[in-house]
Amino acid sequence: MGIRFDPELILIKSVFLYVLTFIKHSAEPTLASANDLISLSRITSIVLQASSPSVYHWSGIGTVSFKYVLQGEAMYKVNNRYLLADHDHYLVLNHQQPYEILVDNKMATKTFCVFFGQHLVQDVIANQFRSFSQLLDDPMKTIFPSFDEKSTPITPQLYQKVIVLQNLLSSDDNEEMIKEKLHDLLEYLFNSNQNDADQKGLDCVRDTTKKELRKRLSVAIDFIRSMYGQSISLEDISRASCLSPNHLIRTFKKAYGTTPIQYAHNVRMQKAKDYLMLSSLSIGDVCRKTGFSSLGTFSNNFMKYTGMAPGKYRNQKGDFE
Repeated sequence: MGIRFDPELILIKSVFLYVLTFIKHSAEPTLASANDLISLSRITSIVLQASSPSVYHWSGIGTVSFKYVLQGEAMYKVNNRYLLADHDHYLVLNHQQPYEILVDNKMATKTFCVFFGQHLVQDVIANQFRSFSQLLDDPMKTIFPSFDEKSTPITPQLYQKVIVLQNLLSSDDNEEMIKEKLHDLLEYLFNSNQNDADQKGLDCVRDTTKKELRKRLSVAIDFIRSMYGQSISLEDISRASCLSPNHLIRTFKKAYGTTPIQYAHNVRMQKAKDYLMLSSLSIGDVCRKTGFSSLGTFSNNFMKYTGMAPGKYRNQKGDFE
């Protein structure tokens, strides 16, 4: 069996990729269709790490998968919503979930994706939901989880799991340990998704109300993050999340400790830092890329946020390489 590329990471013409997977046969890589990917996931898990081009687009159907961007960013379109994956936020996509990936950001992008094998998914999820007697009676019963469609902040614990997997994949003869780490990773993702239901700061009486409010706040977060290149208003965020402006401000601050507009400002400033460090865009282009129409306004805001001018911040680039 040959190693297959994830189609979302491929341009038909020129692309520089390498695949890290514990199917370690040295065969010529081929372009995998969505059906190939789903078929392959019935047999094994696939771990892909890639240095991707700055512009590409793919759409199709995937498997239960973890999407994380070590450097740069990638925009995913899931059920007509845009979800941004970067070094601060990851995504988990569900089994047979149609989606698109869009990359057009002028930054060097390094992605880390795990497509979990179907047997692994069923084993991990079954152990979360079923009793010991049920597991003994029917250990191979098919169960697929349902992850929330949202970007999620990466935690230090999760980041460490990614680094451990990277290290294991970089050396030989670690297949069994990799399998254990993939079980651990999926279990962590599943439990994190379940624990998000108890959103801190939301003092709703009914669990159903809390769940719906949490969902709408997640929509607000993802709308803000995906629209950082535009100047958005409180009313824009309110409409996207189906919450009145006042209700949005109150609940957003309870849940996240800041207001929607301040959160949007912080996202734009963080993205400006990324562009200055990871791209060759001019400062004027970075200004426009992050939704500012005035270079003076951008520079003043950047100075307040980082304590230095954009040009001085960029000059530090050599210190981090």
